[in-house]
Amino acid sequence: MTPEPTSSYSKKAIIWPAPVKSGDRLAVVAPASPVAPDLFAAGAAWLEKWGFRLSHGPEIFMPRPFQGDADLQACQFLKQSLLDTEVKGIICARGGYGTLRILEHLDYSLLAARPRYFIGFSDITNLLCRFTQQAGVVTFHGPTVAHLGEISSRARDHFFRVLTRPEPSCVCFRDLQVLAPGYACGPLIGGNLTTICHLLGTPFALSLTGQVLFLEDHNEAPYRLDRLLQHLRLSGSLSGLKAMVLGSFTCCGKQQQVWELFAEMGKSLGIPVLAGLPAGHQPDNFILPLGAEMVVDGPNRTASLRDHV
Repeated sequence: MTPEPTSSYSKKAIIWPAPVKSGDRLAVVAPASPVAPDLFAAGAAWLEKWGFRLSHGPEIFMPRPFQGDADLQACQFLKQSLLDTEVKGIICARGGYGTLRILEHLDYSLLAARPRYFIGFSDITNLLCRFTQQAGVVTFHGPTVAHLGEISSRARDHFFRVLTRPEPSCVCFRDLQVLAPGYACGPLIGGNLTTICHLLGTPFALSLTGQVLFLEDHNEAPYRLDRLLQHLRLSGSLSGLKAMVLGSFTCCGKQQQVWELFAEMGKSLGIPVLAGLPAGHQPDNFILPLGAEMVVDGPNRTASLRDHV
C-alpha cells in the first residue's frame, strides 16, 4: 500500500534531523557486515544522482574479524562520522551482523549533540533503537546503500522525499490487515525481530512500555518466530506495549501461519496488531521514522505517523 502524507504537524517533543539537500555530504559506515563493491556501487549511484556527496573509508569493504580490536575500530569509524560537522547524514552500508559487538563502546550522546539522519535496517536495528531511546533523536529504519539499488521505484522515491523534505515526513499507511482489533498510539520503535530478541537480558534491551512496536524478519521458520515472540512475552518486555505493526516476513513460511502467531499474541496482550507495512527485507522497503508517534487505527485499517510524541 502506498503511504499518503498526513495533513498537519504539531510541536515536536523528539528531535528530528534537518533535511539534506543536493551537495550535502553523506557518510557511509559499516557497523555490521562489509558490503560487496557491486552492491555498493549500485546504491551509491542513486545517492550521487540525487546530488549527494559520499564519503567512506576502505573498511566498508573489508571483512571484520570477531575481535575486540576490530570492534573498537568499527566504533571509531562511526564516531568520526558523528563528530564530522560536514556530514549531514549517515547511511549504513548494509546489515548482516556486528552491531551487537559495539553497543557497549558507543557514545550515544554524539547524535543528540549533532542530530542528523541515521539510516539502516536489519542488524542496524540495534543502533537505530539505541540512538532513538538514548539520544532522543528520530532515526530511520530504511534501505542501506546495498539495498538502495534493489528496492522498488516507489520506495526509492519515498527515500529521497524523506531525506530532502523541509518538514518531517509523516505518512498514513492504509488498507492494512487487522490481526487483532483496537486503537492505540505511541512512539514507534523496533525493527528486526531476531535482532531485538538478542538484546534481552542486556543493558541495551528496548524499553517498550507505551510504545508501538514495529517488527519484520527474514528467513525464520514459523516455529522460530513463535519462539522469539514467546521469549519477548516471557521476559515481560511486552507487558506495557500499546500496539504492534508488522512489515514483511520474507522466506518465513506461509504468511497466514505467521499472521496467526501475531494475532494470538495481540489477543493475549489485548492490543491491536496490524500487518502489511511496506518495510523490511523486500523491494518495498519504505523509510519509517523511529521515535515519531504512530496512531494504530484498527477500525480504519490505518497506521499513521506523526511528527510528535
